[in-house]
Amino acid sequence: MDADQLLDDLWDNRVPVDVERIASHWGVEVVRGDDGEGLTQIESKAGSGVQFRVPLGESGEDQRLRIAHAMGRLLQVVRGETPENPDAQAQGEALQILMPVAVMTYLFRERGIRDPEALARTLQVAPQLVQIRLKQVGLVAAEEPG
Repeated sequence: MDADQLLDDLWDNRVPVDVERIASHWGVEVVRGDDGEGLTQIESKAGSGVQFRVPLGESGEDQRLRIAHAMGRLLQVVRGETPENPDAQAQGEALQILMPVAVMTYLFRERGIRDPEALARTLQVAPQLVQIRLKQVGLVAAEEPG
């Protein structure tokens, strides 16, 4: 299973993507708390299931990113992968989950929303992430190294 399949199976096509709803439908409980020293923890729950423990005190955007990143890590487990750089791969899947290609293309081309700040507000993510994703999906040209 990859991020696209997860979205196909569990996303309701609403924008912004409701990562907590997807996690819940995937059988994952999202718990907010102050333990964990600022880290998102993925834990097995007693009995069965998984729990994402997300630290408090962060913006909604940051919490959404943490949950999507944890989903990316869990996808690696589901696939039985041990990537060389698991956090980078999970971050890439987090961006896919938060900003699906179809949504980015629709907002950018059909709705004409090209300003990263405006896209970020619509998608409830940081503008820097929007800029990265726009380049990943080929909606803006990647900068050539100097």
